[in-house]
Amino acid sequence: MMDAGSDTVHLDLPASVLSSVLDFVYDGACDVDVGALPGLLEASARLQASTLQGAVEQAIICSLTSDSAIPLWALADRLTAPNLATAAIKAASAEF
Repeated sequence: MMDAGSDTVHLDLPASVLSSVLDFVYDGACDVDVGALPGLLEASARLQASTLQGAVEQAIICSLTSDSAIPLWALADRLTAPNLATAAIKAASAEF
C-alpha cells in the first residue's frame, strides 16, 4: 500500500470500487451491482472500513446461490469473514 520512504500510497483498486467506497464514506450508502460485491468486500477489508465491510458481507449473504457459494467461501476464508463463510457453506451444501 505505502512505499517505504515515500509519502505516496498506492491503492490497487478498480476505479468503480474506489468510487463505491467513497460514496459510502461520504453518503453512508452506495449502489453496487451484485457482481461487484466481492471486489468491494475485499477493498473494504483492505481499507479496514468495518461498517462498509459488514454491509457488503450482509449483501453478499443475501445474494448467495449454490453456484456462487464456493468462490465466496474461499473469499470469506481469505478475508476472515466467518459469517459469510458459514452462509456460503450452508448454500453450497444445500445442493447435496
